[in-house]
Amino acid sequence: MAMSLRSRLAPALVVLGFGTLLALGAPLAASAHDQLESTDPAEGATVESLDAITLTFSGTLLSIGEDQRSAAIQVTSGDRFYEAGCPVLVDNTATTDVALGGAGTYDVLWQVVSSDGHTISGEYSFDYAPADGTEQSEGSATPLCGDSTAAADQPSDDAVLIGAAFTIGALAIIGVVVAIIFGRRRNAGGFGPPGQD
Repeated sequence: MAMSLRSRLAPALVVLGFGTLLALGAPLAASAHDQLESTDPAEGATVESLDAITLTFSGTLLSIGEDQRSAAIQVTSGDRFYEAGCPVLVDNTATTDVALGGAGTYDVLWQVVSSDGHTISGEYSFDYAPADGTEQSEGSATPLCGDSTAAADQPSDDAVLIGAAFTIGALAIIGVVVAIIFGRRRNAGGFGPPGQD
């Protein structure tokens, strides 16, 4: 009778464990996103000259596609864009060259793919106060790389595929473990009809 009780409880315990893993996995995945740790120039800083903007994150960034379409850094003032190159990703940093225009406040909009495969984005501002006579860039009416919505918090198709692959892989591993557990119990005769123990 004891074996019969274990055989009845085993499937319920496996399902309970499977459900617990899924419940715990969702918040863990959400909290795994990398975070922006620092910017150069810093938010709210005033600079007299600037050739590039560098963003540093808490984890290694993913580079997807030859055209680096997984990353975007746009530098705007008014309705003009002042980035002078596409982002370059190195480990946990994203850098883009800039050619600024006149004095004023500049907004930096960024989007990258976190090491967990999810797209993260944000924005901040700094002030530019060049010396008199400093050459000014005219900027551009459109972004140099990507489009004007590149920094919106929307995952790229590749990022979605990576996230889906992680999820499918995790479910496959759990499925194999469950199959092994059930297979061993069947071989041991642990799932016979009640009363045959």
